[in-house]
Amino acid sequence: MLRQLLQRVLYTLPVIWLVVSLVFLLIHLVPGDPIQQMLGEGAPPADIQATRHAYGLDRPLGEQYIRYWKGVLHGDLGPSFRYNQTVTHLMAERYPYTMELTLASLFIAIILSFPAGVYSAQHPNRWEDRLISVVSLFGLSFPNIALPLSWVGCRFPVLAASSIWCCPPSPWADLWPPSSPAWCARPCSKS
Repeated sequence: MLRQLLQRVLYTLPVIWLVVSLVFLLIHLVPGDPIQQMLGEGAPPADIQATRHAYGLDRPLGEQYIRYWKGVLHGDLGPSFRYNQTVTHLMAERYPYTMELTLASLFIAIILSFPAGVYSAQHPNRWEDRLISVVSLFGLSFPNIALPLSWVGCRFPVLAASSIWCCPPSPWADLWPPSSPAWCARPCSKS
């Protein structure tokens, strides 16, 4: 058992290296200059150079890659060019909302799947069993971003909440996207 666990951990190391390296390369392969975009088109060249130096983007690519890995291993994911804060801080700030959505979707999945599984087990090889099997297989194999239907599914709670006026579409109005299906799925209370 311990050997299998160690083997799995060893298999994940190349995957982690590949993912982190791809993220680093994609940051550098995206067209445009993030510093130019951050400072604006009319920024003086001296400010651009100073900001580039402050973020370490004036160093050779190999040195940037080593610094990037050191930061990742120490939990420092670097600064966000858009929000002018550390990425670690931004992730920690949004983590509770992610957990709320995750737990709400897990709760909904359990509420729907257990009765469907029990019914399917009690009625094997009937059309209801086959329908439940097809729907669950479709739900498992369907990627979230495959069709515009997923966009409609994400935005429907916001539209429903704002048209009914019984619950706010989001308790976190300053975060994007301005929708929380878990919040809108809660029982509406007029106060």
